[in-house]
Amino acid sequence: MKRGKKVIRSNVSAKMRFQPEARGFTLIELLVVIAVIALLMAILLPVLGRVRKQARVLICQSNLRQWGVIFSMYMNDNDGKSFSALEVRRWPTTLRSYYTDCNDLLLCPVATRYEEASNPLLPLPRGVGSVAKTWKMQGWGADRVFYGSYGLNQDFPAYCSPDFLHVSGQYPRASPTMPVLLDCVSPFARVWRHDAPPEYEGQCTMREDMKHFCINRHSGCVNGLFLNASVRRIGLKELWILDWSPSFDTAGPWTTAGGVESGDWPEWMRQLKDY
Repeated sequence: MKRGKKVIRSNVSAKMRFQPEARGFTLIELLVVIAVIALLMAILLPVLGRVRKQARVLICQSNLRQWGVIFSMYMNDNDGKSFSALEVRRWPTTLRSYYTDCNDLLLCPVATRYEEASNPLLPLPRGVGSVAKTWKMQGWGADRVFYGSYGLNQDFPAYCSPDFLHVSGQYPRASPTMPVLLDCVSPFARVWRHDAPPEYEGQCTMREDMKHFCINRHSGCVNGLFLNASVRRIGLKELWILDWSPSFDTAGPWTTAGGVESGDWPEWMRQLKDY
């Protein structure tokens, strides 16, 4: 028995003696792992950034499609006509009964926060936004304040409402491709054929014109809802060829048909696609 026990001890000690020793990573191996991780991050981060931007574009377009349904419901309830041109300055309040109490539908995901402007000349009770900031508008009632990042084409209700008649007594024919609601730094703006582009990225003037729509919110584009309920991306230079109103010249001085050249545009817009 004693001899057998000795043999067992001998076998156990032999196994322990020949068991390989545990060891950690060498410095070179650790550096290789870190380098591989850094390489993967360098590859994935730009992809994730593009995916995030595309997701914001899709959410923004989804919001505008919902607004298309809201405008359609309102016009169907009012004999195919939009609200009065006088209500342009309070359009979120006018359409209030057609959407929930959530303000999120007014917000493009790129511009969801508001900051008080330091310029005392900005019109009150409105606050003008920017590419990444919302506008502010006082609704009907002291307790109702709207924050948003979409702006109404001011000529839309003017040509589609019951209080506007042509000199002949007929409603002017608005194009189905008339822009209705777009990314904008103010709740509404009116476009004129001679409106010049912003001299620098983010320029915003007191006059609510094309500059309020011409913002680089979606990689050289803005999103827009049209009268035919379609929603799509719009190139910034393309803004000058849209059917803003029956009287708007789509071959004006800031279009290729009107003779504009790439060098005529402000420097920040020259690399954008021409129309």
